[in-house]
Amino acid sequence: MTQQTHAWGSNFSKLGEHMRTMLDEMQGRNYFRSSAPDMFQPSVNLYETSSSYHICVELAGMHREDIDLRVDGGRLCIRGQRQKPVIPAGDAEVGVALMEIDSGRFQRKLPVPNDAQMDGMTALYKNGLLWITIPRTGESG
Repeated sequence: MTQQTHAWGSNFSKLGEHMRTMLDEMQGRNYFRSSAPDMFQPSVNLYETSSSYHICVELAGMHREDIDLRVDGGRLCIRGQRQKPVIPAGDAEVGVALMEIDSGRFQRKLPVPNDAQMDGMTALYKNGLLWITIPRTGESG
């Protein structure tokens, strides 16, 4: 009888783990994935002043040349590919206990405001943040 109770406990424990994983996925936070989703969207902050728009994109661990920035059909398109983080010491046997950093292909499309002067757009990638500055024409129509 003790063995049966142990088996039930083990099955319920697995069911609980599965339910937690499903809830995390539904909330957009899959802590236990072993591979990246097909494509992810990096986090973005948008700022505006009377003279310009400022976009900050979180792209930690990227190389500048792996980021593609272009305007496509009235949208600012930011895309590229981020590699999975690698342990610097490089042990042969590594188990994943928690994985929250997205890797793989990414894309983010943002609508361009009517008063954005796209030919004056500048970009700076520093400390894992891509800063895009777009001057405003002063016309909001």
